[in-house]
Amino acid sequence: MSDEIIAMTKRIMRGIEVSDETLILDLIDRVGPGGHFIAERETAERCRDEIWIPTLMDRKPWED
Repeated sequence: MSDEIIAMTKRIMRGIEVSDETLILDLIDRVGPGGHFIAERETAERCRDEIWIPTLMDRKPWED
């Protein structure tokens, strides 16, 4: 459990990089109004780098 807390803390301390590359504004422009940039491959790749998923701690609702 300590390893997960340390990993979570490291992820939080790393912060979120904001740059032209990470904002992928060209993708948003390409998709345009009414499009869904969330469904694009580039967005999925960025999310995999930014989201930390624990292996021990359970984030499901209590009922589950």
